[in-house]
Amino acid sequence: MRQVSGSSLIESLVALAVFAIGSASTATWVAQSMAVDARASRLVAATTIAVSLEARIRAGGGTVSDGDLQVFHAALIRRMGPAARGSVICKPPAACAIRIAWATREVLSWPFDP
Repeated sequence: MRQVSGSSLIESLVALAVFAIGSASTATWVAQSMAVDARASRLVAATTIAVSLEARIRAGGGTVSDGDLQVFHAALIRRMGPAARGSVICKPPAACAIRIAWATREVLSWPFDP
């Protein structure tokens, strides 16, 4: 009887299937990780912009000036891109809210008392 060395076609196909499943899983994991990282980066940028605007409003005596809004909108576009939108709603004398959205999705709603 003759001794056969090497692998059979079946073994090769099973190894290829295992490799394909592992590669697909890794690609899915990487794509999901990139999406989570992008959302986290937008949230950090939005929080930084909101805190900066809140400080400007407090320094201005609790009122929102046109200059504050221009700086706010410029920071949104510079840090988050042209898809970013923001608004400031104040109902004197008690509460204000800074809202920031990216691509029609709300990223941050930041309430505070001026």
